[in-house]
Amino acid sequence: MHFTLQVGDQFVPTMFVYINTRYGRDVEVTCSDGIFCNGEERHVVVGSTKVCRNAKLKPCDHPTGNPCSSYKCDEANKECSPMPLGGDSCRKCNSTYFDEAAICQQLSLECGWNSNKTVNCGSCQQNKVCSKNKCIDASSLGQGSCLKPYLLYNESRTIPSAGLPAFTLKGDLSLPNYVDHVIPQCNPAPVPDIVYEFEINSQVPMGIEVQMLSADGTTDVMDTVLALTNETCQPLALYSFCGDDNVPPGGVSSRIFGKLSNGVYKLVATAFSDVPVNLGPFELRVKFYPNCLPQCDGNRQCGSDGCGGECGSCESGQVCHLETGLCRAQPCKPDCTYMVKENVTERRECGDDGCGSLCGSCNVLNNEMCVFETGKCIQVNLCDHLLPTCAGSPPTNMENAYCGHDCQWHSMSETLGDLIPNNKSFVLPSIEFNWVNVPNRSCAVIEGCHKKTGDRLLMRFDTYVHNTGRIDFFPPSAAESPHLFEWSPCHAHFHFDGFALFNLYDMNNRLVSVGGKRGYCMEDTVQTIYGEHIACENKFDCSNQGIQPGWADLYPNVLDCQWLDITEIEREKWYIYEICSNVDRKLHEASNSNDCKRFPVYVPDVPLDLNAPALKYRDELEKRQISTEPTIRLEPGQELSSQAIDSNSALFNGRVNGDIFILLYFQINCLS
Repeated sequence: MHFTLQVGDQFVPTMFVYINTRYGRDVEVTCSDGIFCNGEERHVVVGSTKVCRNAKLKPCDHPTGNPCSSYKCDEANKECSPMPLGGDSCRKCNSTYFDEAAICQQLSLECGWNSNKTVNCGSCQQNKVCSKNKCIDASSLGQGSCLKPYLLYNESRTIPSAGLPAFTLKGDLSLPNYVDHVIPQCNPAPVPDIVYEFEINSQVPMGIEVQMLSADGTTDVMDTVLALTNETCQPLALYSFCGDDNVPPGGVSSRIFGKLSNGVYKLVATAFSDVPVNLGPFELRVKFYPNCLPQCDGNRQCGSDGCGGECGSCESGQVCHLETGLCRAQPCKPDCTYMVKENVTERRECGDDGCGSLCGSCNVLNNEMCVFETGKCIQVNLCDHLLPTCAGSPPTNMENAYCGHDCQWHSMSETLGDLIPNNKSFVLPSIEFNWVNVPNRSCAVIEGCHKKTGDRLLMRFDTYVHNTGRIDFFPPSAAESPHLFEWSPCHAHFHFDGFALFNLYDMNNRLVSVGGKRGYCMEDTVQTIYGEHIACENKFDCSNQGIQPGWADLYPNVLDCQWLDITEIEREKWYIYEICSNVDRKLHEASNSNDCKRFPVYVPDVPLDLNAPALKYRDELEKRQISTEPTIRLEPGQELSSQAIDSNSALFNGRVNGDIFILLYFQINCLS
């Protein structure tokens, strides 16, 4: 790393870069002083030199002010903490920081969640149910409700002890006689519910698998949700009993599975949201097997389910590819066309021809990559996001230009989005522990979320990625930036690799478990900041991706990969949990100094029981009468970054816990 650093009147006295376990290599040398609250410092190009400049606008300042909230900069968590100033005009966003009861009264909400799921207005009295935020008489509900459910098996309520081969049911969420009155734990959206009832009375546990698809059998349009509940429509504890987007390949259909003991159960069929495409006819595919759990795992169209049945059947003219469980034409006819619009096709230059061969290849020597969806080769500008370089000189009309992590020139005065991960106030309440059995061909194994199969103990948690910047954050698209994405054959869509990283360290900063989340859809899921300049309604979804300032994209703990595998670590001990967003810096944002959060978590001992409900973190602490948490050691380099040093500052080398790190300090006119 060689460059000349000329320090002007905006000199920052302490500047550093270090190599640690997160990257295993050096990252861009910035002139950051390691302090979040004074803004991000950048190496601005002036002539042939780089000058360190402070950000003109501090991260918790807003150009036009904010009459509803006062923002205090929290250096410990590297974020802005809003303190509401109150007033009726400031309640328009239904802030959880204000009086929830007053908000519910103001919005005439008698029960349930508000539209953006930030305020819960409670439940209804006995003999009443909550429907569209109103308490209505349960007796007024018709057939298909919790009190008057349909029979799942039309011959009797009790499932035969010998099980049932695959059978199907039809339903329609668009019919006016169905109302929203059940709240699945994996999706509380106010969408009509259709309830089915069945009873298990068997000498052995009964395996169940149910899939919910569009009535035409497609899985990529109707965004369905399935939930298995008890007799009173209260959620069951196992994660596999509430499904949202668990039927690949194809996209957004749902699947639930598990082993059931004797009792009465209710199956709730609903949808992710009440948009018209989700409120229509659907099909349920149901299986019951005594003492056997179907192993189709949602990613196989055909072949054995491991319990004597089939995962599905292929259409006429197709055969089942036993290794992948996918249907292929027989004889296979290569297809190298792409439908641009109805009755208009173009030839694919690259990509799969549908028969295991390629339509062509791209010129990698010319930095060409294949866009999977269109089969077109495009030239991409490859970028080392950790050590970016920008072509040529910055535009002459760009003030205080610097080279961003996207290898593009940016101005210090440019407003940007800023992504940060959730702090412990979001993570700790969501942590749960449970045992699962991981089969060899599950999506979690295929995509690297599980390194080992068999019985595994997981620590699950929610992941929020917040936009605390000043403008909307837009992710790149797979069509324009295919080098930033990876095609998932298991889920049949693209994943943005490196969206989030999860690490677990012991109290000596030794890494003991690693996890990660690949992003699929960046959208406004929940509002987390409130103020005059924050939008009150979500704007972005999977069809129009982005995150508004003050909003967060949420991945709940029920989803695949929202975990750390803790099977082989010592339990009944404190550890350090770390979550990082944009860890590979593929996304250019206002600041990278707030991309990681670290805090202590306690890992309890959990008896091996695949059918036991998940243990909640708070409950486990209360059982052990744990009310205080230990102080954690800082990362290598952090403990030095804020220290004052003399004018003869030197290069510090060291070894921390077996990981080499280098800490560089630069002073006036330092040449490195």
